[in-house]
Amino acid sequence: LVCSQLPHLSSNKLKELLSSNQIFFSIQQRIEAYKPKFNWYDMDYHVRLIAKDLHRTDFISSEKKPVDYNYGPLTRLLVTFACYNPTIGYSQGMNDMAFSFLHVFSYSEHEAYFCFASYIIQSGEHFTKLGIATKIKQLPKLVEIVDQLLYDRIVSLDVELWTFCHRWLFLCFRREFAKEEDTLICFEVVSSHFLEENSLAGERLLHDIQLKQAEQIGISSYSSISTELNSKHNEEYRYSFDLFVCVAMISLFRSCLFDAHDELEALEA
Repeated sequence: LVCSQLPHLSSNKLKELLSSNQIFFSIQQRIEAYKPKFNWYDMDYHVRLIAKDLHRTDFISSEKKPVDYNYGPLTRLLVTFACYNPTIGYSQGMNDMAFSFLHVFSYSEHEAYFCFASYIIQSGEHFTKLGIATKIKQLPKLVEIVDQLLYDRIVSLDVELWTFCHRWLFLCFRREFAKEEDTLICFEVVSSHFLEENSLAGERLLHDIQLKQAEQIGISSYSSISTELNSKHNEEYRYSFDLFVCVAMISLFRSCLFDAHDELEALEA
C-alpha cells in the first residue's frame, strides 16, 4: 500500500517519509542493542535445576501449600531471571527468595520479577561460594567482639557452629521464623542494606566515627583520616546487618552452650 502511494507523493513528502523511517529504524537498532539478551543455550539446564527445587520451596509458615499449587508463576520468574542473567544464573535457595516476592506482590507477577531481579543482582554474593565463605569467616570475629566469653566457650567446645549459620545467611533467615510477619520484616531490613558500608547512611556514620577518631588522636589531614578509617581498627564498623542477626540467634543458645560438656551435647542442644 505504501509503495503504491510513493509515485503520487511530492519530493518533500517522500524525503520526510524516508527520514522518519530512518529515525524509526535507528531507534529500533538502539533498542535491540541495549535489550537484555535471552540465553537460550543454558535454558534447559536451568529448567532442570529449577524443576528439582520447586517442590522443596519453603512456603510461609502461616499458610499451608495447596495440593494443586500452581508453580507456573514461580517457574516463569526463576527461568526468566536465569536466562536474562547468565552470569548469575540459578542456584539453590533462589526459589525460596522468589516465593517471598510472589507472596508480597501476589497481584502483579511482573512487579515481583523486577523486585526479585533487583535484589538478586545487588546481593549476588549471597549466592556464590566465595560470598558465603567470606561471611562465615567474618562471623567468628564478630562474635568475639560482641561476646568474648561466648566465643571462648564455642572455641573450647570445638564446635563448628559457624557451619550452621550457612543456611541462615544463604536464605536470609527465610526458614528460621515461625510467623510470616517476622520473616518478611527481617528480610526487608536485611535487604535494605541500611547503615551498611555501601549505603549513604552507612557512609555518613563512618564519616562521623572518622572525625571523632581524628579529634582524639589529633589528625587534621583528610587523607590521613581516610587511612585511619580504612585501617583494621575500624573493621567492626564494616560487618553487614545479617551477621549481627546471626550473633543474636547464636546468643539464644548461650546457656545451652555453657551447660554442654562436650561437642556432642552442644550440637544436640
